Amino acid sequence: MKKILLSSLIALSILGTGCHKDEEFEAQKYGIQNTEVKGISFSNIGDTLVTALLADATPQTVKSIQVGLSSIDLPKSTVTYTVEFSNLRPVGTTALPSSAITFKTTNIVPAGTYNAPFEFAVTNASLLNSNLTYGLAFTITSADNGYNVAANKKTIYLKINIKNKYDGRYRLNGLHNRPPYNQFPYTNVLIDMYTSGPSSVRFYMPIAGFNSYGHPIGVAPGVIGWYGPTVSPNVTFNQTTNLVTDVNNADPAGPPISIYTGALSGVGRYDAATKIIYVYFRYNANDLRGFTDTLTYTGPR
Repeated sequence: MKKILLSSLIALSILGTGCHKDEEFEAQKYGIQNTEVKGISFSNIGDTLVTALLADATPQTVKSIQVGLSSIDLPKSTVTYTVEFSNLRPVGTTALPSSAITFKTTNIVPAGTYNAPFEFAVTNASLLNSNLTYGLAFTITSADNGYNVAANKKTIYLKINIKNKYDGRYRLNGLHNRPPYNQFPYTNVLIDMYTSGPSSVRFYMPIAGFNSYGHPIGVAPGVIGWYGPTVSPNVTFNQTTNLVTDVNNADPAGPPISIYTGALSGVGRYDAATKIIYVYFRYNANDLRGFTDTLTYTGPR
């Protein structure tokens, strides 16, 4: 049985308050004590959320947006907040009109939890152009129970595409050629390829947890690791020939990614008959940092 080796960084913030009975201390004669500021914001990682929909006339609900609370203690009662459709949208996208979606302007984060989904529905995606990327945004405008809207995370930006033919769930087999990792191929790894544009898909590793865009790596015999979101290959195809025309890093904070043509590489492509993707990429323009991947389609994600 293969083991999954995941590394995560957990930041733990401990706020301490002394149990002082001194009346003068509590009157703040010895200094100003901290007063908690409770906040509410969209809690998705990254500036823009990408969603792909089927070209279907039936309404489709998007459930990937999370709203989070920031406070020392879990809320003891429901926190109600309001959201409005924003006239902002990501650069380079086509505006998705508000008439194409439905959503609740008033929503809640239940008592006893820090997070809750914010949902909206696209009413008829069959009317959308599969060659375009649509953009929209939502803004949290107010909240009750003493929660303040965080100015830097009050707006969530979204891109919507129609799922392309490369989208789906795959089994990945491959190798990273950098010693010593070239001794440990990654085999039979479950990977979702998410539509990121009309003819592009992005690696997503479900076993790595929430928002786990990125790529695996073999780190020991039978042990698979996750490079993390900063090595996040995004593969673009020619829709007519199905050849790979570009591989780039979807995370701007990570190293540049490009097509690898060195040892063990081949022609990057999608085989429509077998639904197999062959992709070869490297990072930092270094042929000693190359990946050779074969992804076999298993079904829709």
